[in-house]
Amino acid sequence: SEINKKQIAFWTTYAIGGGLVIITFFTGQLGVMLKFAMISAFVSAPIFGWLNYSLVKNHKKLSMGMNALSIAGLIFLAGFALLFLANLAGFIG
Repeated sequence: SEINKKQIAFWTTYAIGGGLVIITFFTGQLGVMLKFAMISAFVSAPIFGWLNYSLVKNHKKLSMGMNALSIAGLIFLAGFALLFLANLAGFIG
């Protein structure tokens, strides 16, 4: 289905509102905001990568090489996120 202008306006407003809430909440706490941003980015990257991969795979047939490269990238993203969380928890480093 096509995305209409109302949906675009809703999600744009939602993203702007969410950004303003985060900035307001972390005002004067730059270190905490950076930590929040890093954790959010590292944890969400494999999720968004998987969503993107599944959409592309369903829409267009990937070659065997591209499929293997995509899976390798997802494994790399997930592994890096796990290493980041392990470091953050104090298990390594």
